[in-house]
Amino acid sequence: MKKALALILAIAMVFALAACGQTSAPANEEIPTAGTTNTVSEKPTKVYRWRFQSTENESIAMYRARNELCQKIAEETNGGLIITQYAGGAIISDMNIPDAVSTGTIEMGNVYLNPLYASVPTSNMVGILPGFMFNVAECMMFMQSYGALEIFQKECEEILNCVCYPELTGRALYLSTKPITEIKDFKGLQIKAYGPLGSVLTKLGASCVSLNSSEIYTSLQTGLCDAANWGAYEGAVGASLQEVCNYIIEPAFGIGIGTVNMINKDAYDSLPAEYQAVLDKYFSQRITESVLITDEGEYNAKQLMLDAGLEVCTLSDEAKATMQELALKEIEKLSETNDACGQIYEQLLLYLKYNNEFAWN
Repeated sequence: MKKALALILAIAMVFALAACGQTSAPANEEIPTAGTTNTVSEKPTKVYRWRFQSTENESIAMYRARNELCQKIAEETNGGLIITQYAGGAIISDMNIPDAVSTGTIEMGNVYLNPLYASVPTSNMVGILPGFMFNVAECMMFMQSYGALEIFQKECEEILNCVCYPELTGRALYLSTKPITEIKDFKGLQIKAYGPLGSVLTKLGASCVSLNSSEIYTSLQTGLCDAANWGAYEGAVGASLQEVCNYIIEPAFGIGIGTVNMINKDAYDSLPAEYQAVLDKYFSQRITESVLITDEGEYNAKQLMLDAGLEVCTLSDEAKATMQELALKEIEKLSETNDACGQIYEQLLLYLKYNNEFAWN
């Protein structure tokens, strides 16, 4: 009898819990019926197909990681949003990606910051910050905790009509055909550099050249360029730069946002809200995930370069101090461009105040 009573009570509790879990539809809301599409998991009524132009190719870990994100997005939207990534130069050249995304020629692009320097002033403040910070964790703290990232993203949307998701992969890692340890070694060099870093190197006597990533190998090979930077050892190895360089210059001259994933704002706004949420979920993680991806293969890639015969050149303390002094003056000058740049500069000074002196790693 007791067992039967217990069973009855258990069944009653199950039904009571089930009833508590049910909610009535609001008066003005239609109760979904079979076949109604109201979640991402259901079959979409429209398929959005986007072209995603990258600056990199399949040999680069970051490129492969973005492909994985695109696959996850396709799965979570049940095939409703298909994003196809194209290797560097396949549709649009590196320097033309921002305009192509801004005008809607392509829906999405991954781009280095140098094409943004002229049109988006704050890109100069969040790209490679020469002489200020060289540790990834420190740079991430400044970008996120001090608001620099948010200010940059807002300006990108206002000026370029784009939703931007940055990737913190940018190190001014230089490979050279000539040794560089002292200030005098920069004089007369043909060196690939842009933005504030380019201005600093110009003041040191170098001549800065503008190159697409696909042009770096040939330029180093033919002597058009003496030194070029790449954001990671793995990327440099993927471009086979160990074949045309003799020296690794350490430490890297700076760190900052390396690339930005840009989405045309009109294309983004045309998506259902649930698709936008999936995009935001995956691409907003890139600033932290990209650090892990970059670190993963760096040791092996650098070792491959050393095995190929490259030598390490270490900048002297005097050279580093001179670069830091010039860099701070350059950033101060850029801070006068507009209010947004001024805000980032104020936050940078605040960061430096509470994080001691400049630190080279």
